[in-house]
Amino acid sequence: MESIEQIYKILERKFKLYENGLVVQDMKKHGIIYKKSHGISTVQLKQFSLPYKNNHELALLLWSKNLREAKLLAFLVENSDIASQTQIDKWISEFNNGELVEQASINLLYKLPYANLLCKKHLKSNLTFAKMTAYLILANYLKHNQKLIDIKLDYIYETIINDLDNDNTFIKKSIARVLLEIAKIDDKTRISVNIVLEKIKSKDNNTAKWIHYEVSTLLKYT
Repeated sequence: MESIEQIYKILERKFKLYENGLVVQDMKKHGIIYKKSHGISTVQLKQFSLPYKNNHELALLLWSKNLREAKLLAFLVENSDIASQTQIDKWISEFNNGELVEQASINLLYKLPYANLLCKKHLKSNLTFAKMTAYLILANYLKHNQKLIDIKLDYIYETIINDLDNDNTFIKKSIARVLLEIAKIDDKTRISVNIVLEKIKSKDNNTAKWIHYEVSTLLKYT
């Protein structure tokens, strides 16, 4: 049986074989910065991960590497039943770009048994990517489960209203996604989102205007 280190060496060879320098340059232009990257697509990385699902030790090794592909693979191979909240909190504190947040939220974080605790903690964070993570855990949980995570809806709405002074693009888009997913649950939650949108509309800043316009428009087609 291959050791964790042997598996990583195999993955390293694949990373080099599928490297795409043009993608690396494009990511830099869009502010997605890593110490090292091979520019491999997330679709290809999912293929790489298939033989190694639920491998906790491999996930820890991958995350320890200063390499984009290794970190993204960590989310794909981690065992959601074994990863501790302390470990995941540490990972979240190290997120430094939107891609890490997106991929972690889509592939791992919303599946964790303590996803609600991660949300409660990081919604209060002053770190942009930690707060974005909390919102995207919510959005992905709602999308896949069609029900609310174990957090009171009033608390979510209160946090959103408080974050309207934050003009960060990542936060704005994350809030919009959460509101859209809440509205999809049932007629009652859709009504509650419309009420919140009226409160958002009353706020005189660019973030509030953008969220109100985007969510109101998209709800017409949802």
